[in-house]
Amino acid sequence: MSKTKTRLTPEHRQKISQSRLGDKNPMWKADKVGYHALHGWLKTRLPKPENNLCQRCFNGPAYDLANVTGIYKRDLSNWKYLCRRCHMWFDGRLAARDKKGRWASPKQMKVYSPLLSQYKEHLRRSHSRSGEIK
Repeated sequence: MSKTKTRLTPEHRQKISQSRLGDKNPMWKADKVGYHALHGWLKTRLPKPENNLCQRCFNGPAYDLANVTGIYKRDLSNWKYLCRRCHMWFDGRLAARDKKGRWASPKQMKVYSPLLSQYKEHLRRSHSRSGEIK
């Protein structure tokens, strides 16, 4: 007896692939996804700006995919491509350094942290009301 393998047609392969996308996949984690997996998912669905410029300052090249409101979910309107400087400023990492590049003292951080927190809270409220980042 000879066994012959039957090959799947490209159409059949496509149907099988489509039947396992998103929440139909047994490995799907929804919003409980990890940091790197979420960024990989976003990079495939959120294209870089055509001019490849930062979406905040419009000066530097957009290297980083930054979360705007601090809520890590699969919401494309919650993410922007920023230059490294804007991303560090937005995360509060730039304020954590003084003019010479040294880490700021806790006293200096007490000045910057509330301002950044207020700004992020404003973004969260406006995002939840309108569904769009302003």
